[in-house]
Amino acid sequence: MFGKIFGRLVDKLNSEFFSKIRSRLIARSNKINMIKAWSVLSLLIMMLIIIIIGKIILKPEEKSTEKESSLIYEFDSEGFVLASDRLFAILSGEQSPKGWDEIKRSFSSAGRLVLVDGNYYIETEEVSIKLDKSHPLFINDGSYIYLYHNDFKLVNEQLDTIAGRKGGYISGSGLFNEKKTREIKDIIIALQLYGELYMGLEPFKLEIWDKTMVIPMNSIVLWRPDSISYINLYDDSMTVNTIKISDPTAMINFCWQRLSYSSFFEKLINQGGQADRIEKLFIQEELYQYYMSNKYTYSGDKSFYRISGGYCMESDEGRNIISDEPLYVSGERKIILPADYVLVQPKLYTMNRASALSEITMDTNAVYIKSYNDQAAFTDLFLYNGKDTYIFFDYLEIYWGEKKVGITPFSFVTTDSNGNIDIYNYENEEYVTEQIQGYQDVFVKLKDGATLNLSNDIMYCLDGQEFMLFKHPSLLNEVQ
Repeated sequence: MFGKIFGRLVDKLNSEFFSKIRSRLIARSNKINMIKAWSVLSLLIMMLIIIIIGKIILKPEEKSTEKESSLIYEFDSEGFVLASDRLFAILSGEQSPKGWDEIKRSFSSAGRLVLVDGNYYIETEEVSIKLDKSHPLFINDGSYIYLYHNDFKLVNEQLDTIAGRKGGYISGSGLFNEKKTREIKDIIIALQLYGELYMGLEPFKLEIWDKTMVIPMNSIVLWRPDSISYINLYDDSMTVNTIKISDPTAMINFCWQRLSYSSFFEKLINQGGQADRIEKLFIQEELYQYYMSNKYTYSGDKSFYRISGGYCMESDEGRNIISDEPLYVSGERKIILPADYVLVQPKLYTMNRASALSEITMDTNAVYIKSYNDQAAFTDLFLYNGKDTYIFFDYLEIYWGEKKVGITPFSFVTTDSNGNIDIYNYENEEYVTEQIQGYQDVFVKLKDGATLNLSNDIMYCLDGQEFMLFKHPSLLNEVQ
């Protein structure tokens, strides 16, 4: 009995004891958790405050998402624009000529031209058209062209490039300022769109062999060295016309100009071409030339035109490519060079270019070479065409083996790999052809004592130096 009472007492004490301990532990744990919670909460609050303050301090100035536009031009009449870059692909044959309405886009007189983020747009109540900067605006059904920036490139009748001016107009082939006043008298024949693609503002007449073809004005033209493709701007069928340039002497006419097509193309694409070349020369004097042992006489009016790789001559009998042999003026001591020649001065060890269509005359004092309006005098020289023809200006002697032939000033000599030697003796008016038997080099003794090997084009000087002649006279600097 006593044991039961004692056991209950111990259990009660234990229960109360452990209960108090448990309560204290729980209270302490809750206090720790509360401290932790407040610490975390305080940290979060501080971080939030820092973020808010940072945003307030570093917040950039707000910008409107609406794009700003600037007015460039308000239309006073309807028009159209070429709003696609497909023209080049169509004319080059890369794409079929379809979708003309997608390329040539019309706009009403109520529209305006605006600039937005570097891009040009035509805006009307009905449409918004993004422009290709290469293409101008055609106002009043194309009666005049509006240039809306400074990067347009125009081509005048001399094939020189003129920079377009923002706000300018082209009407017909005249260039006008923003007040529609003509300030320059240049005739504008074309407007470059990009690359070899142009808009023709004048008609171009081509002569190919015995045929004549005309590219009408207001055509989009793709010029190529061996072909021309074009679409007339007012052809609703969008027909691509192609002209093959198969004639090396093909001619092109525009305004008052007449040039070979190859020269025209070079000057157009290269913006001026070779400024140091005579493009054309008109000669009334009678000329004669030896070619393949035959003498050809050219009477009447003659025009020489620069073509790719040389010149052609046009007369009443047609156009012909001329060979490199010198052209002699009948009854005068004068030569017209039909091609570029190397001008060699043996004593000075120098080589320069005597340009094609230069005039060469001679008296007892010197040899005179006139190109353009410049004339230079020489007392020690010979000319070489870079292949097989030499022109001499002294009394000299040609020899091979035991054979010797004397030549006079203004004579020319041609050799070939088959052992043939053609000699035109100017003062004797005698043309002879010699055949060398076996392998023998042909030499000429020059006035200063040097020896020239006509078979391998090497000059042997008295001091023992060997002087190899340059084979490409067109690459040399012109003689001064």
